Amino acid sequence: MNDEYDYYEADKGNGKGHGRWTESIGGGLFDSLRDLWQWDGLAAEIGQESQARVAFVGLPGVGKSLLFNRLRGWVISGREGTAVSDAFELEADLRLESLGVFVLADLPPCLVEAGPSYPDMMLNLGDPALVIYLLDATIGVTADDYRWVAALRATGKPLLAALNKCDLVTEEVVIAQEACDKLGMPVIPISAHTGHNVEDRLLPAMLDAVPRLAVPLGRELRGLRRHAARRVIRQAVLLSGVVGVQPVPLLDLPFQVMIQVGVVMRVGAAYGFVPTGSLNREVVGTVVGSLGIRYVALALVKFIPFVGWAVAGLLSGAMTFLIGEAAIRYYEAGAKAPFGRLIMRPRERLQQGRTQTRVWLQQKFRRRPKWVTAVAYPEDEVLEVEEVGDEK
Repeated sequence: MNDEYDYYEADKGNGKGHGRWTESIGGGLFDSLRDLWQWDGLAAEIGQESQARVAFVGLPGVGKSLLFNRLRGWVISGREGTAVSDAFELEADLRLESLGVFVLADLPPCLVEAGPSYPDMMLNLGDPALVIYLLDATIGVTADDYRWVAALRATGKPLLAALNKCDLVTEEVVIAQEACDKLGMPVIPISAHTGHNVEDRLLPAMLDAVPRLAVPLGRELRGLRRHAARRVIRQAVLLSGVVGVQPVPLLDLPFQVMIQVGVVMRVGAAYGFVPTGSLNREVVGTVVGSLGIRYVALALVKFIPFVGWAVAGLLSGAMTFLIGEAAIRYYEAGAKAPFGRLIMRPRERLQQGRTQTRVWLQQKFRRRPKWVTAVAYPEDEVLEVEEVGDEK
């Protein structure tokens, strides 16, 4: 049996004795490594991530439009005082308003058994990647709320519950805990009117529930871009570190380049720069050209068993982090600054900070002498004494 190919006898019972050769796992591995350099496929994957949608659903009047307007920073939905403006009505009194990445849905007060099935419900909502169910803190959890939350939970989609209008109640903690007990799931207390817990808790919870929402949410919400970009970077740093630990030199190089280029593309997509063919080639050339020597150093470190593997993993994660931070500055500058220079700047700053820290430590903990040297008094404090002889 060969390492790269396996031989299978075909038509064994017909007496022909012919056989055929098929590729085994080894050939598939090299094919996968070759496929890693298909940057257009990576760009298409990121473009598909950018199409993920978020649905704000709940009974009429719970504040879906107000929450959306809070996130966008200006009034778009509910301009005429209605719960969901410019909406179209579907079956079972389901009213929807599609606003790009976001979908606002007024659910009917009661969920009847003859209503739409769970798959149809998700299709009506635009097959969202995340569903956020809003509750009214002044009313609390009603039976209709429980029925809708149970139905949405049965779809298998990621689901978050938010208790809105907490600025109108005095016992926010008690009401939120009661809502948690009734629904059997965590409930985030917020106020779409004042912005209470919207940016501090709700938006991070959305990214925690569905990490791939970092690209579309960063693109749509300007105030969330840096936070979303750093979420992408943290995930890539962890993945790069895990891949870098493997002991075979140069085997992880295509994966490292793929991860790091993917970070740059995703950060760019979060800042509104759609990955294109020319941009892909520019990013790949810059990353490989700026870090080529360091890739070789990582490969040499792997020749040291155990310790070298761990160091290679740490260095791989650090390189990915530096590339991600450089990508943030690059796209915040309008993609006009030299990207290669931005990759090297953190290293220069790190060396400068290390030098300053060493000087500070030397000054702080410098060994002082045990004996204090004599210090002369100022001239104005020196007293001159003249000896006067005995007068006779």
